[in-house]
This record gives sequence, C-alpha cells and structure tokens, in this order.
Amino acid sequence: MATQTKLLVAYSESSGAPTHFNNWASWVSWCLATFGWSQTTDTGAQLAQWLGGSVTSVTNPSGNIYTYTFSGGFTGTSTYTQPLPGQAIILSGFTGTPGTGNNGTFVVLASPAPTSTSFSVVNVNGSTTYTGSPVITLNTNYAAAETTTYPPANAANTAVWEIWTPTDALSGTYPYYLKIWYGAAVGDTPQIWLQLGNGTDGSGNLTGNTTIPYYCTINDNGGNSSNLYASFASGDSSRVSFALFDNAGGNGNIVFSVERSKNNSGADTAIYAHIIQMGTYNSQAGAPRRQQALFPAGSPYGLVGVAETSSWLAAVPATATSFSLGTTVGVSPVWPHLGCLGNPLLGVVVYMSADFADQVPFTASLYGIPHVYLPFALATNLLSPALAANTNRIAIRYE
Repeated sequence: MATQTKLLVAYSESSGAPTHFNNWASWVSWCLATFGWSQTTDTGAQLAQWLGGSVTSVTNPSGNIYTYTFSGGFTGTSTYTQPLPGQAIILSGFTGTPGTGNNGTFVVLASPAPTSTSFSVVNVNGSTTYTGSPVITLNTNYAAAETTTYPPANAANTAVWEIWTPTDALSGTYPYYLKIWYGAAVGDTPQIWLQLGNGTDGSGNLTGNTTIPYYCTINDNGGNSSNLYASFASGDSSRVSFALFDNAGGNGNIVFSVERSKNNSGADTAIYAHIIQMGTYNSQAGAPRRQQALFPAGSPYGLVGVAETSSWLAAVPATATSFSLGTTVGVSPVWPHLGCLGNPLLGVVVYMSADFADQVPFTASLYGIPHVYLPFALATNLLSPALAANTNRIAIRYE
C-alpha cells in the first residue's frame, strides 16, 4: 500500500498549452502506475506521459522482452522523470526490416525494472535493429491530441482518456477495467469522468457489463490558474482512493474510490468491483455523487450486471454534529447496494463534522482491523437518505 500527495492547480486550459491540465491529469495517471495498476494499450488513448528521448540501443535479454536505452535519459518534468511499470508508452521512428517491429504501443515491465535511461517491454515483433530516428513519444499537447467529446449531450466538455486495470492476485479470476476521462467544465475547472467495465475492445470502449459513466467536478473557482490545492491518493494493485483539489475556491473536492468486494473479514473477493465518486459541483442531473457495483459477465448473483445508487449508503446521526460516546468516536463505512446490502467497503468512510480536523489522519477499526483515513472538512450532503442537517463529511483510506 502507498500514499501520494501533491499541490495541484485546479485549472484545465480551454486554449493554449495545457500546462496545468497536464500536471493534474498526469499526476492521477502517475499515481495509478505507482500503486501497481497497468494501463491498457487501447488505440486512441492519450497516454499520460510527459516524456521523450532518442533510442541509442535495443537489447533482447530474454524471449520477447526488449530493453530500450536512451542517450542522456528521458526528457520530461521533474515529477515524472521516467516511465513506471504498468504505464503505456509509444515507440516510433524505427525503420527498415526488421527494425520497424519496434514501433508500437507497449506497457512498461516491472522486471527488468526501468532505470533513469532505459525500460523494457514485451514485444513479439521486437528487434535489436534500431535504424532511423527512433523515439519515445513526447506528448506535449495532451489536451489537444486526439480529443474526444463525451457524451454528445455534454459537448462543451472535451476530454481525453486512459484505461487502467488492477494487477492483484484476483485479476486472473475477475479482471476489471477503469476508464478515466480527463477534461474541463465551465470556467476551465477540472472534470473527471469514470466508468468500470469487464473488458475493453482495444479501441477505448469498455465491454461486458459496464457502469454508467458519470463526471465529477468542483465548484468553479473563477478559472484561477495560480492557486495550489492539496490533492491526495492512496492505493495498491487492487484499489485506489483519490481526493483532488481540497477546498479549491472554498468549495473543492473531487473524490473517487475503486475497490473489490469484501468477505466477512474485510479481505478482497472476486464477486464484484465497486466505484464511489463525488463532485462538489455537478450539473449532470442527479449525479453529484454515485456508487455502483459491477458484476462480472455471467455472474451467478443475478441477471443485473450493475447495481447503482444515487447517494452513498452510510449510517450516521441525522441531526447531530458529532458521532461519539465518551472517548469513542464513530465513523460509518459505505455499504454496496446489490439488491441487498453487501459487506462494507474500505475505500472511504463518513464522519460527522465536529469529530475530525481537515487533512489530519485518524485510525478507524473496520472488520476488527485498524485502517488509516484522511478526513476532509468540506460539507457534502451525500448520504441516502439526506440528513436533516448538512453535517456529514468524508475521509479516504490513506495507507
């Protein structure tokens, strides 16, 4: 398990060089790779790599593994200095036969591990020949390249996308896929679309059972391109939790969490995957917050592949500002809605406004196991049913 934090500008350029957009979108992508997720090589994906360089040698350490070395290392930002295992990259510029076999989109391997000057991929057409001017793509205009508009009813919001999949021990039994669209809402404010699916068609479309894609965005902070806001993430090879732009413009937070179903002990199972998301502003009717469960195709647990609620299912006091008894302070997990209630999730918890301070971690025991959570003081009337007083808050798993 791992945690990440970064100060980010809550801004998505609608014109010009997408510097701020690149920074926050690539940070989300970088976190997913750091946590052990793997990016797919679907055609049309806007690979979140701000890296470039020229290939100076190609070796073949074993089988279909090829290692590409760059003179002087990679060019990129100070934060994202080299490809990470699980990230997809584009190689181009190889010429001749069999050198052109090195061109294509590949996923960086964990072993051999990337270095400051090289990375390895599986390439069935690979060759140690590297004539031409071979390069790793430097995607300097991520926001403009191969953009897509999604959905048609939301045509004012252009977005670019990636697809990621967990690599945990259950991925062979029940793989699931997370598609993320990165874009802009009104006033150059960031917007993220999220969708889960059973598979991908290789062209960017999720297949099998799929959740409904909803977007999260923050209250417009006036299109400010200079204010930095704390953003947080945690995860491992099976789950992720994000809280972006805390208190941006006094009204910020995009929160989303993805994880597997749990057994009675809180351990991951392969019965379904689950996504929780929230934006502090959302003009998409009825969708400022959503939770959805995604079942694998052919699941024995019913004919419905997706179960959805319009608010988070939690249990906290209706009118109080504190959830405590003596020295004990309560928090509520979120329950999946499956037609019945599933075992509680671990990616987020709900607490009452008087009980914890903003961004000060606390430990809560769920399933008899202590877990660390990071609270956010932003008001979020997110429960089902809604509370009489808007006193509930959220915390993401942060360990």
